[in-house]
Amino acid sequence: MEIVFADESYPNILLRDPVADWSAFDTLVVDVLLPEGPPITLTAAVGYIDRDQSTYLWRSVRPGPQRLRYPLGDLLAADATSPRISRLVLNTSGKHAGRTLLIGRASLETAAVPVSNF
Repeated sequence: MEIVFADESYPNILLRDPVADWSAFDTLVVDVLLPEGPPITLTAAVGYIDRDQSTYLWRSVRPGPQRLRYPLGDLLAADATSPRISRLVLNTSGKHAGRTLLIGRASLETAAVPVSNF
């Protein structure tokens, strides 16, 4: 997906109906490609069902392909009882208006389970 950031204070990509229960997952992973120019900051924000709040995590995106990892323990720290998710927003700041970002995938992942030879 190719995103060209709009001329707004916080241009964003909004997913209104993500998987609501993230308790079985450890990490939000976003594969991106910044074609050129100086680095940008990509913020992942989650909103909660029945709450008027969000939690934010920031990652720097350098030119070239990369995999951004947002630990859910940090994103979901607002409530130890695993709050239900109502939206996922990926945004940057208005100073990046007109910049292009390619998103290859966004996914929820679990930690790798070690395999034993015994």
